Amino acid sequence: MGSRHEAVEAQGWALYHMCATEGKALSGDGSALICLFRRAHACQHPSPTAC
Repeated sequence: MGSRHEAVEAQGWALYHMCATEGKALSGDGSALICLFRRAHACQHPSPTAC
């Protein structure tokens, strides 16, 4: 999974949030890792309009 994150970050995105979940469906048990990426930029101010 680490190499996939690095590949996304190499395209100018930064990992913003990640969570894992498990569930059951008719097809059986399953799990998911959900990653939210944001466009990386030089300004690290919390408000994107401040940069």
